[in-house]
Amino acid sequence: MGMVLSAALGTVGVSLSPRRQLVNVLVEAIYKQYAENDGLADFENFHLAILDIYSTFNKVLGKHYDEPPLSDVKAKYDGWKGADHSKKQEIFVNFFEDIVEENRDHTTMVFTGVMIPPAAMVTKRALEKQPKLWALKHVPDIVFVPSATAMALISVKLSSRAMLGQHSS
Repeated sequence: MGMVLSAALGTVGVSLSPRRQLVNVLVEAIYKQYAENDGLADFENFHLAILDIYSTFNKVLGKHYDEPPLSDVKAKYDGWKGADHSKKQEIFVNFFEDIVEENRDHTTMVFTGVMIPPAAMVTKRALEKQPKLWALKHVPDIVFVPSATAMALISVKLSSRAMLGQHSS
C-alpha cells in the first residue's frame, strides 16, 4: 500500500520514514472503508472520516497530530466533491500530506522542562555572588527552581502560540 501512495504522490524512489509509511497505510485503509460504503457522500460523513483518521493516528502513534480546522476540511471537501472518481483517493490522501502537522509543542516543552532546572540552579548561584542581588540568597531553591521552570514553560507555550498565529486561551 505504501508504494501505491508513493506512486500517487510522485515520490517513487524516495524512502519514507516508518512513521510516514504507517500514516499512509492508515489513511488508505480508512479511505477505502468509507469509500466502499459510500460513507463520504456528504460533508458530515467526510468530516467524520477525517476525525476517525486523526483518532486512529493518535491511538496508534501517540498524541502527536492536531485535527485540522473545520474551514480547511470544508475547503478540501469542496475540491474532493468536484473531482473525478479516479482522483478522489489521491485528493483525500494529499489532504493529509498538506495538513498533518506534528505537534512540536510537546518536544519543546519536554526539552525546556529538562534543561531549565539545572540552568536555574547555576543562574541562582551566579546571581547570589552579585552584591546588588544578595537577597536572592534568602529565596529557597525549592521555590526558585520550580518558579523559573514554570515561567520558562509558560513562555514556550505562549511563544509557540504566537508563532502559529493563535490566541492564548
